[in-house]
Amino acid sequence: MTATTFVLTGDIPAMWLRTRSSRSFTTFRLRPAIRGLQRIIGGLIKRHMACILIDPYANAFNETANDLALERSGRTDMGPWVWERKFELDSMCFSSGLLICIGRKPVS
Repeated sequence: MTATTFVLTGDIPAMWLRTRSSRSFTTFRLRPAIRGLQRIIGGLIKRHMACILIDPYANAFNETANDLALERSGRTDMGPWVWERKFELDSMCFSSGLLICIGRKPVS
């Protein structure tokens, strides 16, 4: 995934879509003041959308296709990008919220 932004969520080497989205909303007001922030947020949105296209049922992803996972139970088909595969509707909703927020003008 080129030109995307991967943000670790805590001390585990994975990115949870819901957590990363919700914590990113606070940065939208800072876009005009911090140089390069627009590019970073844009990269995060690209990463989220790419992850959803890889596996819409997964909620956490690896930085690369390294086949690491929280656990592999064999009950679901997890690809090498997927860290955890638990469908969470809010993961998709929060990721879509990033798209909506990036299109809005910052409040001054």
